[in-house]
Amino acid sequence: MGEAILYYSKSQRLHHAIRLAKEHGFDQQVMTMSLQASPQIMIQSAIYFEKKGKLDKSVQLYSRGGNKRRAMEIAMRHNLSHMIEDISSGVGDGDDPEVMKNSVDFLMQNGQYDKACEIMISLGNFEDALNVAEMRNVEVKEELIMKLIPKAEATVNSKQMRAATCLRIAKMVKK
Repeated sequence: MGEAILYYSKSQRLHHAIRLAKEHGFDQQVMTMSLQASPQIMIQSAIYFEKKGKLDKSVQLYSRGGNKRRAMEIAMRHNLSHMIEDISSGVGDGDDPEVMKNSVDFLMQNGQYDKACEIMISLGNFEDALNVAEMRNVEVKEELIMKLIPKAEATVNSKQMRAATCLRIAKMVKK
């Protein structure tokens, strides 16, 4: 059976290879091939792993397959906080802002303020991220600082706002 799975995968017939691997309980091969497959096959494999109770694999495949809402639901329901960062790190224009807001709430409740700040920034909530970073003494890394500092613009108000933000960040770094 292993040879058939190998031949199917080498010939890029991943659907057939994954089907055989599932039928014979070769979960590691299912996972490996699913990560190389289309989003549709990733979702099918995520459902397979969810039914088997292998939630880490299920969450990863749902997320990569494009169903971040389902990935987030499972991660929050089963307190898989280490998976939430992976789900949220690939925030793109097409992602559901509600899912990302839920992840921020979950991370805040679990004391993972640095991760929550990163997601807030990706959602464009710079002021909220800065407030959380200040109140919760988040370790401010250079990457976070660069994201928090507003772009320099020509208007007087934007220059004053940028200067005030830089001052707030400087005070956090100094602590």
